[in-house]
Amino acid sequence: MLFFRLGSAAVRGLLPLGQAYIAGQLINGLVAVVAGSGPTDFVYGYLILGAVVLLLERAFQEFSSYYDSRFEIQFDQVLERTVLEKILSLDQSYYEKSDFTTLVTKVRENLYSLRDFVAQLTNVLASLIGVAGSAAILATFNPYLLILIGFIVVPFTIVELRQNKQMSEYWDHSSDQWRLHTFLRWSLFGSLTSLKELKLYRADQRFLNRFLDLSTSLELSRLTIRRRGQVGQFFVQLAGVASDLGIQAWLIARVIATRGGFGIGDFQFYRGVIQNFGSEMSSLAFAMSRLQESLIYINDYFLLMSYEPRLSQPRRGIRLDPAHPPIIRFDHVSFRYPTAHRAILNDVSFELRAGEHLAIVGANGAGKTTLLKLLLRLYDPTAGRVFLGDQPLPSVDLTSWYEQLGFLFQDFERFGPLSVRDNITLGAESKSATNQRLAQAIKFADAKSFIDALPAGIDQILDPSFKGGTELSGGQWQRLALARSFYRAPNVLILDEPTSAIDAATEHAIVHRLFKAQTGKSMIVVSHRFSTVRRADRIIVLDRGKVVEQGTHRELIRFGGRYKELFELQAEGYKVDG
Repeated sequence: MLFFRLGSAAVRGLLPLGQAYIAGQLINGLVAVVAGSGPTDFVYGYLILGAVVLLLERAFQEFSSYYDSRFEIQFDQVLERTVLEKILSLDQSYYEKSDFTTLVTKVRENLYSLRDFVAQLTNVLASLIGVAGSAAILATFNPYLLILIGFIVVPFTIVELRQNKQMSEYWDHSSDQWRLHTFLRWSLFGSLTSLKELKLYRADQRFLNRFLDLSTSLELSRLTIRRRGQVGQFFVQLAGVASDLGIQAWLIARVIATRGGFGIGDFQFYRGVIQNFGSEMSSLAFAMSRLQESLIYINDYFLLMSYEPRLSQPRRGIRLDPAHPPIIRFDHVSFRYPTAHRAILNDVSFELRAGEHLAIVGANGAGKTTLLKLLLRLYDPTAGRVFLGDQPLPSVDLTSWYEQLGFLFQDFERFGPLSVRDNITLGAESKSATNQRLAQAIKFADAKSFIDALPAGIDQILDPSFKGGTELSGGQWQRLALARSFYRAPNVLILDEPTSAIDAATEHAIVHRLFKAQTGKSMIVVSHRFSTVRRADRIIVLDRGKVVEQGTHRELIRFGGRYKELFELQAEGYKVDG
């Protein structure tokens, strides 16, 4: 593929010179025939040769177009895979910083600049070959022509490079505004959920006006840069036209002065060479300009590729016993998010015995979800350590740890374009995916009735923007997420508000099955619903990032502390007045 592109560049650079030579010889021969001093065979010979060259050029263009498309497809696939694998390998902490998210946005939106860079390299090579060939011919004819044409092309290059620099600075300064622009566009055109809320709050027109105003502002700034560049290019092109006319007038004068010594065909040939030289120089300048533009975004690409995971990964991590849940221990753990000014967890210590069911309660912002993120090693503690058995979590093979886990977060993902089946079996190995396990997971999550009612049942697409797709309620989505966590048959089940969107009757049935199914297996439940919490073997109360109480439901009620206060506040809401 590389050799083909190099050959393509050579042919593209030299072919116009060959065509100019054939055209010149054809005209000289035709003039000689008309004057009665030349053979007609000579004319027809060059006519046929010109036709053959033209045919070869067209055939070459078709083959070149095919191989270019093939190269682009293969290159794009490799490029996308490389970028996505890098993003997936990086830690959650990177996404806490706006400069990193801005970098990812720039790489995503300009991902194909690297492919364009390779294409422009080919164009540069083709133009260089064309310039070199034309220059060699002109140097033997009149070297001053090279200097004259160069004076026109150099300013054009400067104007292009300057405009590229200004455009790069514009993208850097306006990246946040473009991200806001993308968000507003998605809210108005791409998200049915957000559009519904915008209409109900009568904010749709406000969002639309803000989107249009921002679009106008951003585009005007971009057009201003382009207008300045176009003004400079206009004067450069004007000088180029004047130069071209002057050179052609000089060639015509030479034809007249030599009276046949410098023929019309020679005029046509050198005129073609001069035009090709100027054209190739302009193409070279443009390709160099595009190379510079691509390099700006390629720098972003290589900057992203230079990032390495902050969480250390052992080359040969300790694999956990898949048959038994490990003992989980937090040992004086503290944690602060990279961009936060205060710690979210402070000196947290507790132990979850194998097969124990643990509930974690506390007010919003107490650190409950953060604690789960540390257990999943989305982050490492700022201080202290997390242990699985007697092994520190960083020394454990994460794959073997994740294979033991089932989990459901508050902000679980809804994979709408996928089917019900794919939503539940997500991440499971295809060999282990069985209809029996699927049916058990659906039954466990009390999802069978609404799945059976769907037009395509288990194969129903869950995004109404797709043909035949449908939308689920919040509670139905949560039950699918529960089924997904249970489908893995986990040794350790981690649930963050698992029934927050589910009605009371369904919640009661699910919670009963939940604790029964996890008998002999470990479970951690974060919930504000004490009807769920009280079933746990042990309860931990977090307050402002610290463990302030722990024990069974009865023990904590008798203790009369924070847990009892929260429990009675919730119970008060169920009492009937009078």
